[in-house]
Amino acid sequence: MSQIDRHPDELLPWYVNSTLETHERRQVEAHVARCERCRVEVESLKAAYDGVGRLLDAGAGPSLDEWDSHAELDRFWRQMDANSVKGGEEEQTPSPQAAEFADNPELRFPCVFILDTSGSMRGARIAALNERLQELKRDIGRNRLASRRTEVAIITFDDDARVAQSFVTVDGFRPPTLTAQGSTDLNGGIEKALDLLEKRTATYRKEGIQYFLPWVFLITDNEIQEGLESATRRILDMQARKRIVFYAAGVGDDADTERLSRMVVDPEHARSLQEFDLQDMFKWIASSITFISTSQKTLGGANSPSEQDGQIECMPADWGRRAGS
Repeated sequence: MSQIDRHPDELLPWYVNSTLETHERRQVEAHVARCERCRVEVESLKAAYDGVGRLLDAGAGPSLDEWDSHAELDRFWRQMDANSVKGGEEEQTPSPQAAEFADNPELRFPCVFILDTSGSMRGARIAALNERLQELKRDIGRNRLASRRTEVAIITFDDDARVAQSFVTVDGFRPPTLTAQGSTDLNGGIEKALDLLEKRTATYRKEGIQYFLPWVFLITDNEIQEGLESATRRILDMQARKRIVFYAAGVGDDADTERLSRMVVDPEHARSLQEFDLQDMFKWIASSITFISTSQKTLGGANSPSEQDGQIECMPADWGRRAGS
């Protein structure tokens, strides 16, 4: 048997009645020593086994010698498990998400970055993005509470859209190294980002985790292709229903800032930038995220996110210019 990296439920009955091979017993012992769930299960099985022993000693059933195969004893333990189930439902193993939130029960501030990694981003632009992501982790990471509450996800798009980083709190965030290539599948990038975000907020609600209104950032330097109608409608609808706060930045002279401006409800949330503006933008993002995520006021709920009353800031007016202007 390979090293146990999961709950060895099927081996615990044999562990209790001392019928495991030596190497299996040692591996189960090592697991039980560090797993509270399995320690409780072992104690329960021992109590049941002792109870059966007392019944056999009293002549209420066959002798232990008559349990002549593992299969018979296995059937016996399954019956014991069935009899111990309350309400007709078996105990459910906690989900990975439940374990995650048990380790860190802080409320969450989800932030999604939709980043252009097409060929036109080669050189200074992609290098600047990589530097800014490192700075984002460092700046938010200076505040322990913000780093435990803020979750970052990164979607990149070139020929295809992909999840470069699923949601992770900043204290566990390892910025990916982005490379530039191919064309610009912005539509796919937006759709994948919103799908990922909706799945994550559904998990928050399922697990009873309160959360702040999600922020979504789009950064692109290219002319936006046709066929964005559905993605644009979806992102405008989510803004109108206060499901997200959306910011769009067009980098460089070739960016289609006029079309970006059609994606935002608040005109101040779309900007035309140059490469050197990205540093100021990410400094503002980090300071805003830190401010909001450390708020003592519950701004989003397990049932539905709420607007951050008066705390949503616009991009600073002293850098870049409003997209489409």
